[in-house]
Amino acid sequence: MLSDQKPLTSETTKGPSILIIDDSDDDFALLSRHIRKRWVQASIVHGPSKSELINLVSKQGFDVVICDHSMPDMDSTQARETLRSLGCDAPVIVCSGWADEQVGIAAMNDGARDFVEKGRPDRLIPVMERELSTRLLILQKEQVAQEAIAAGRVDSLTQLPNLAHFEELMDQLNTQGGETLLLTLALEGLNRQRKSLRAGVEQSVLVEFSNQLKSLFPKNALGRISDFEFAVCLKPAQGQWDLPKCIEEIYNRFDQPFSMRGQRISLDIQMGSASNELCGNDAKEMLAHSGSAMRLARNQNLHADVLIDTAFHQRARRHQTIEYSLASAIQDGELQLFFQPVINLPSRRLGSVECLVRWQHPVLGRLSPDEFIGIAEESGLIVQLGAWVLRSSCEALKSLHAAGYPITVAINCSSPELSQPDFAGQLLSYLDEHNIDRKYFELEITESAALSDFGETVKILEKLHKAGISLAIDDFGTGFSSLNYLRKLPVDVLKIDKSFVQEMTEHEDSSKIVRAIIGLGKSLGLTIHAEGIESESQADMLDVWGCNRLQGYWISKPLDMTDFLAWLKADGQAFLPDLQKKRVAL
Repeated sequence: MLSDQKPLTSETTKGPSILIIDDSDDDFALLSRHIRKRWVQASIVHGPSKSELINLVSKQGFDVVICDHSMPDMDSTQARETLRSLGCDAPVIVCSGWADEQVGIAAMNDGARDFVEKGRPDRLIPVMERELSTRLLILQKEQVAQEAIAAGRVDSLTQLPNLAHFEELMDQLNTQGGETLLLTLALEGLNRQRKSLRAGVEQSVLVEFSNQLKSLFPKNALGRISDFEFAVCLKPAQGQWDLPKCIEEIYNRFDQPFSMRGQRISLDIQMGSASNELCGNDAKEMLAHSGSAMRLARNQNLHADVLIDTAFHQRARRHQTIEYSLASAIQDGELQLFFQPVINLPSRRLGSVECLVRWQHPVLGRLSPDEFIGIAEESGLIVQLGAWVLRSSCEALKSLHAAGYPITVAINCSSPELSQPDFAGQLLSYLDEHNIDRKYFELEITESAALSDFGETVKILEKLHKAGISLAIDDFGTGFSSLNYLRKLPVDVLKIDKSFVQEMTEHEDSSKIVRAIIGLGKSLGLTIHAEGIESESQADMLDVWGCNRLQGYWISKPLDMTDFLAWLKADGQAFLPDLQKKRVAL
């Protein structure tokens, strides 16, 4: 993007600025029409020749460039060289009608972001969405950096060093040799209560908190690094400070709620820590590690004393590695879709599959979703991850149907995804664009996601339900929903959480809960789906009690597409057809 052009995020633009380099007027018209189906107000410019390309790029910037491979006066490689020479850093997507896969690979090795055949316009839009999303993140980061520079070196409210200046102070301490200790403090309680506070109370609390920090630690060791985060950077050897003492002092000083203008505010301070001995003499790396340690301790509800434990910091470093590499994993093909079969009762035949994401990390190896789904939600990448799962599951569904397996696929939907503007409209539009029959698609939401904004959730689910999407409540029984909530949700399926299923043969309480959920669901006309089936006895009991669907390792573990197709050929058409069922007395 040229320096004098406004970025994609400008309020003056309502669509991306797109340059199409193609000598064919007909191809330009076809691509333009397809693009405008997705971005009605996109600015689309035609560069049919090298001279026109130079003229256009010299005058304006673009958010994405679509380039034919072979043209009379240049090819895509020469076009990219021209763009680079003119300072245009917009991502380039090669879109050709005849070039083979080797040409596409060579183009991407030379800097093109992707290769799309002109005969596959349905693939072009997802590629453009990915590149525009990535570019938007880059531009936002650049904007934040510029704003930080313009803000100066001191936080105007607390008069403490701001983030940029605090990093400079950390770097200075690191050059002195010896250990440098960093402690970060997040006022999560104040952040949660901010909407209920009277005018000016939030600012007064922040000032008072910073003043008390100044009374505990040297002023030049402190910084305000975000709205509700502060940091302390010390040389333990110089001031008799160590991590246990810092933690103790903070707990002693801020254990009680603040009283400010008649309101009591619990700060609920979350702490993280790092040292240059652990992270090296890099301020940004130390801050990043301390932030990861803080989030890990918070998510696992651990006391701040855990920050003293070396093993904990090793886990925090792993957490940080996952957090940093997730965005590229979504884009670079490290994620893979797995499929876990679901059989119907009483026929015990395959009816559907749940689509599950797996990550083969290049350094850490195979990662469990439990490790990265939470991180995706924290970092805001869960929406991109959900879009990847949706796209991949639609492609898998089409492949399975083409292979002669008319089954349903189910995917999970998180609360952040559900709260996206016009989530229902976008989902239905995506299914229609890919010619997916809606009756073969099931969306799963957890109780907590359904209740996060109940009124809005009901509207979204009603729109999806009327459009033919099957809806399921996942992990039922682990949340806090009441019968009143349940009867208002337009859902079709209740999925009994596996924790109850796996204990029901050994614990009478779990057995009673499962039977009660089945009875409740049946009375509401819902399909009952049990997860976590690990034995034949569990399957038999659920069959007798009236459960409709079973899922678990007893049937099959999650499989990649190759193994799933093999499973379908061997078992999927009639799961365990020779099984002699043992009827379990009610």
